[in-house]
Amino acid sequence: MSRLEGILNEAGDLVSEIALFMPLMFVPPFSAEAVGVLIALVVASELAGIAPTMAGGERRLEGPLGKVDRSIILSVIALVIAVSGRLPESASILVPALSVGVIATIGNRKCRYPRIRGGPNNANRAGVSTIAADIRDSL
Repeated sequence: MSRLEGILNEAGDLVSEIALFMPLMFVPPFSAEAVGVLIALVVASELAGIAPTMAGGERRLEGPLGKVDRSIILSVIALVIAVSGRLPESASILVPALSVGVIATIGNRKCRYPRIRGGPNNANRAGVSTIAADIRDSL
């Protein structure tokens, strides 16, 4: 996969995550503000997963609430709505619980970032991708 293909793939993943979670803003008992915070955390989680690639590392997929897990949860929510017509009031705890899970995911991914020695001047020798070097050189 080329660098452009990788960037477009990740951008598409971010857009699809936003598009999947945004309708929850209009589903009772969820609040639009809480879902907005959850969407921001999901985006941060995905960015935390791709950030190590800028330092020559691999894409991080650690959980506990990765993309597949979030998709399963959204599927269950949709199934409950399809069967019963609405969510019970007790479902209001889902968005805060998902937010905590996404925060834990960000922490897990951040803890596994590769270590770079030599500082920013030795970035290319330390394995930083050429994308990061290109950005730095263009500034």
